[in-house]
Amino acid sequence: MRRIDRALTNFWDHIVAESERPLVVTAGEALYHSDFLRIRTGSEHVLLKLRGKAVAISGTDAELIHLLLLLDGTASSILLLPNDMQTDQKEEFFGQCGIEAEATLVGEELEVNKIPASSETLKLSDTKGGRTDWIIPTSGTSGTPKLVAHNLKSLTRTTKFNREVGRDIRWGLSYSISRFAGIQIMLQSLLSGSTLLVASPEASFSEKADFFATNHCNAISATPTFWRKLLMVNHESDLNLKVITLGGEIADQQILNALSKKYPEARITHIYASTEAGVGFAVRDHLEGFPAAFVRDGVEGAELKIEQDGTLRIKPHTANQKFISTDIDVDADGFIDTGDLVEEKSDRYVFLGRRSGSINVGGNKVMPEEVENLLLKSGLLKGVKVYGKANPIMGNLVSADVIPNSASQDQKILKKELKSYCSANIESFKRPAFFKVVSDFDLNASGKISRN
Repeated sequence: MRRIDRALTNFWDHIVAESERPLVVTAGEALYHSDFLRIRTGSEHVLLKLRGKAVAISGTDAELIHLLLLLDGTASSILLLPNDMQTDQKEEFFGQCGIEAEATLVGEELEVNKIPASSETLKLSDTKGGRTDWIIPTSGTSGTPKLVAHNLKSLTRTTKFNREVGRDIRWGLSYSISRFAGIQIMLQSLLSGSTLLVASPEASFSEKADFFATNHCNAISATPTFWRKLLMVNHESDLNLKVITLGGEIADQQILNALSKKYPEARITHIYASTEAGVGFAVRDHLEGFPAAFVRDGVEGAELKIEQDGTLRIKPHTANQKFISTDIDVDADGFIDTGDLVEEKSDRYVFLGRRSGSINVGGNKVMPEEVENLLLKSGLLKGVKVYGKANPIMGNLVSADVIPNSASQDQKILKKELKSYCSANIESFKRPAFFKVVSDFDLNASGKISRN
């Protein structure tokens, strides 16, 4: 299994030229190595002007792939801009990163806008040897997005380069390329000789599922929320999946069991990763959480530590990332604060939720993800979203939007059964005071439940 060849200095050098297999398939076209090469050749005069510059990029997922292949090894750094980023946040990031130009792809033309010089002149890399920093914003689901710089070496630390296996894989892209998880799937696909399926940015969830099925998708990496939604649409029966990975949210036992039952031949992996820490570890035993041995002995090139309050910290053995944002918590021993709370149960740690996402109910902290997991264990629901509803006496009351197993289920009976289940299985201050029956949940740009 080949690792990154240090003699090769950039992303493009690792792409194998093949005429028979497309690198990327979008809703409108199949893109081969020759298509990327044509745009690269036509952009050479523009790329010369960007050598050693700090460049921001934006666009559709397909356009971002083109831009990353063009700029890695040329620009000193590349800031990936999510399409939903507000103007003031964008300008703040430009200043923090010393951005000198903004590049977009219009048709097959590389267009560049110069950015006025900032008082901040951060230079992460001088591109000696062609090494370019990829500056990736965190999702910001628990606060202001933070900026972390990786390079091709740190981003491919866990990438598999077996092209004999990769040539038969067709990855469905569920995350945005502007996010760490999306970058991981893009690199895994393109560097292992696979084909990456990129749905239209305007596609609904059902249309995206149909696009994957029509294009013979057999590998998907997505959040547990994405997987629950996929299991609720008809198109999932058309997917013959070989590879299933879950990340970004808590992978509870219910979704792991459901995927194992539906796709018994698929390799199912729960990946724990973050923009700050990179890929931390993978769990492949089809059980929620992770073995306590990971904390005692370390795992896959990383060490784990649990704080007294249950916060998980992680320390990658090879830390090539750089923290641009100064508010990322790294202790004196190099362990990064993940912000995730865990609890040990029977020689295994299970995830409770985000520390910053707790609901204050009369002075008690309630983790929405923990209550969601408990409600899913009732067997009455396909999906659930727990949140706080303001209350003048208690501060907040726990509320839950629920998707019943059957759309025709009587709502009054369902709510009565849920309240009975909660009385027997959930502590009183954690029990939802309100249930709202819904048909679907919105996903944010990271593929997670939108909690705002």
